[in-house]
Parts: sequence; structure tokens; C-alpha cells
Amino acid sequence: MRKLPEYVSETLEILEAAGYKAYLVGGCVRDLLMGRSPKDYDIAANALPEAVQTLFPKTIPTGLKHGTVTVVFGHAQIEVTTFRKDGDYVDNRHPEQVIYVDELTEDLARRDFTMNAIAMNRVGEIEDPFGGRGDIQKKIIRCVGTPDIRFEEDALRMFRALRFSAQLGFQIAEETRNAIGRQSSLAKTLSAERVRDEIEKILRSASPEILGEVIKYGLLNAYLTQASINIETLKKLSHIKETEARWCAFAAILTNKGAIEDPKAFLKSLRLPRLIVEEAGMAARLAQSPLPADQIALKHLLAAYGEKIVRLTAQANHCLGGLISLDDIEQILANGECCQVKDLALQGKDLLLYGIPEGSEIGETLRKLLTEVIKDPAKNTREALLKVLDTYKH
Repeated sequence: MRKLPEYVSETLEILEAAGYKAYLVGGCVRDLLMGRSPKDYDIAANALPEAVQTLFPKTIPTGLKHGTVTVVFGHAQIEVTTFRKDGDYVDNRHPEQVIYVDELTEDLARRDFTMNAIAMNRVGEIEDPFGGRGDIQKKIIRCVGTPDIRFEEDALRMFRALRFSAQLGFQIAEETRNAIGRQSSLAKTLSAERVRDEIEKILRSASPEILGEVIKYGLLNAYLTQASINIETLKKLSHIKETEARWCAFAAILTNKGAIEDPKAFLKSLRLPRLIVEEAGMAARLAQSPLPADQIALKHLLAAYGEKIVRLTAQANHCLGGLISLDDIEQILANGECCQVKDLALQGKDLLLYGIPEGSEIGETLRKLLTEVIKDPAKNTREALLKVLDTYKH
């Protein structure tokens, strides 16, 4: 098992020295048991938030309503949350109140999956009342307690089950999977931002094809029409490096299968940043048409839409079975060939000096020159383009 960072061990030691029970809990323990490096560490203790604040020189009251205090050690931070059990859930997402308890098992009982309901003390001793360690070894995602109740409490847990499956390569236990099918309609109560974040984590995982299951269960029915998406098509998303390009390709696949009509509207509905909505949305629409495979046509595409849009379009189109790939675009760009007006050897000021009047005629002439250069890259010199301009006078 990996060694704990010093600030984590020190936080546990200070709490224990003050007479409190303190444990690492949740995903960080799961990751440690799997030999992974946790992204962050969470501590649960039977110390009340006010007591935690008095024990450490610098704290931030990040979630006092839910018993959470952030302890600060230089640039490092760690959340300490009081043992608690949740009251009634009124919105399928948040408990109406939390009740502080003194026993660790009660705190672990409120958690989503057995693999996240494990605790570890400072010396590495494990508390595992729900068999999470065994489920990790079996690579199984299983709800703590009754799955239907867990999902009624917090509908986001259905997305999280599928997301963990994509990230960890675990299978979802049958009773948990069946409950997702029964409770999937609750997903419509979730905010678009929460849904977007879970989809993005699946998109960025090694198994983005799990999105096919998200769709199959109806978890995205608020955003699209259910459609049968080929798993092999979704697997192609894993070959795309950038997150924006994966969003673009996913929207293109959904459009191609009739699950959505407008890629931009879909991306906007999930509250993605405006620039991603515009760029990825446009590229996903362009990807629906067969892209030209010859160099001249591709350069015209670059001239019309620019490098960013065409890169996105190529990757999305490749997922749809298109013949070109990002490599084809990169090769053109690597050759340094002129594909945009800004790269011409003559610019607007040169045309003004040449006698072409200011206004739309300047832009039209530059586009005509670009067409000449795309056909014959050797013409992209000042002298050659001036000769081409001379031919326009006749």
C-alpha cells in the first residue's frame, strides 16, 4: 500500500492525540487498496466541526452545514467531516439534514457503494463493515444496503455507478444494475451541470463505450431520444486525445443515430462552455457529410472553417466511419501549405496599394487568390500573386 502524505498522517495523528476517532474514508481508501494514487484524501472523525477548527492553526469552514472543515497545511488541504447519518432526502440529491453520530459504521452506512464504504486509520488498519474490500478484489460495484433506496436518495449515484465502471473496469452487481433500470426516471431531477460532469468523466475514461449503457438505461432521456448506439462506434472515442474533440465526436454520433437533431443545442443543454458549444457543435454537424479525401478539397475545407473546426470535424467523421483522419489534416498543416487568407503572401493593405478599392472587393479578391494558391502552392509569393492580380484586370 502506498505511503500516506505527511500532511494526511499529521492530521490523523493530531485528531487521535486529542482523543478522537479518525479515519481515512471513501475513494481514497479504495484507491490505496488498489495501489492507485488518490487525487485527494478525506477524513471522517467523531470530532465536531468546532473542535476541528480549534485543533489546527488554519482551517476553512467549507461545509459546516454538513459537518465539513477543510484543514490547510501550506499548499495542501484535507477535508475533515464529522461522523454523520443523513436525514430524509427531499430532492433525490441532498439530505434535508445531517445528524452527527459517534460510530464509524453509521457514517459508512450512508455511502453509495461498498467500495467507497471502507475506512482506514493512521496505522493502516481497515474497517470494512459492508464487504467493500472483497468487492474491490472481485471488481464489483455494489450499493451499500438496498440499491433502490440509495438511488432514490441521490439519483446521481446511478451515473456514478456507470462512471466508476468506465474508469475502473469494474462490473456493476446485478441487483444494483437492475435498480438503475427501475429508478432511471429520477435522472431528470438532476441539474445539467451534474449530468455533464459525469458524462465528461466517462468520455475521458478508457471505456467511453459505457455511454451506450447510460443511454440504454434512459439516464439521458431529458436530453435526447433513446437510440441504439453501436458499441464499436463509441469505443472509437477512446482514440481521441482532447476532451473537446470527444464531446464533438459524441455529439456527432448521437446526431448520426437520430438521438439528437442539433449538436449545438445538445451541448448547450448540458451547460458546456460557449466556445465548445459553438466549435464542437459546428464540427459535429459538418461531420455528418462525407469529407473529401483529396488534398485540394481538404485545403478548401481548412480555408472555409479554419484549423480548429476541421481538426474536430475530422476526428468526429472518423468515428462515423469516414476515410480521413486527424493525421491527414496534420500532414497538410505540417507541410506549411497556405490554407487560409491570413497565410497569403499578399494581404489587404497590399491590395489597396495595388488599387483595389476598400470594402468587400478586398475580401473577395483575397479569397480568389487563396483558391489559386490551394491549387498551386508555388504561387504563394508576392511576385506570383501580383501576376495573378494582373490577370484579373483583363
